[in-house]
Amino acid sequence: MSKFDVVMDIARGSEYRTGRQIVMQVMGDDRLDAALRAERLADKGLAENEYAHASRVTPVNRPAVAVALAMAA
Repeated sequence: MSKFDVVMDIARGSEYRTGRQIVMQVMGDDRLDAALRAERLADKGLAENEYAHASRVTPVNRPAVAVALAMAA
């Protein structure tokens, strides 16, 4: 599993873009898995007629030390 930054837009009913966003860091097997996990978590904190949809998922870069240790192994 890797860590991802997920940016989600909040929709309300038929209004697809409300101008609100949530940014969350989640663990996932890949970008799609991370997006689905983040949406599920975000939806729990929203009103009944609101939902979150992922608009951008980017992997969090590992620190240079971790990369160097991986290369040395």
